[in-house]
Amino acid sequence: DAVQVGKDLQVKEQILWGLAHLASTYAFMLRFDDAEQVAAEGLAMAREMDNREFYSDIKTTESILEWRKGNLDAAIKAGEEAAQIGERIGLSIMVVFGLWGAGWSYGQRGEYNAAVDVLQTALRAAEPFAEFMPFLITMAKAPLGSVMIDAGMDRAAALEYHKHALALSENPVGGMSN
Repeated sequence: DAVQVGKDLQVKEQILWGLAHLASTYAFMLRFDDAEQVAAEGLAMAREMDNREFYSDIKTTESILEWRKGNLDAAIKAGEEAAQIGERIGLSIMVVFGLWGAGWSYGQRGEYNAAVDVLQTALRAAEPFAEFMPFLITMAKAPLGSVMIDAGMDRAAALEYHKHALALSENPVGGMSN
């Protein structure tokens, strides 16, 4: 695995890359305890190395893990921190991923206006990459539509967000976030 290759080669950046990807993979495999352990190790290493890219990446996973535990304040904080770092270092994918986690958590907390604002910001960050990373658009539009429906906001616009996200998800690259 990538972590072991990094250890064998004594390349900390490779180890950190592996930890970041392993943490998110475990989270999406529903192996949450493993994800939390690997994320904690990765965050510590990213801090030690002052590697903001992978710190931001792991914070997006932390947002998901905190949401899962029902700790919405921590989920929002982790997502927003990931997005802020992504913005500072010019890594738009982390802006979208971080705001996706924060926006979804705001919606789950019933703070619909905050959720819509955050998810619309994620959508604006995703739009320049629509042609080659359509999954970023899907990640913004699908929860944006859901939050708007939950809040009783413009139902027609919410359904359009869902329709477009569904159409994008039919593209193998567009559905990577589903």
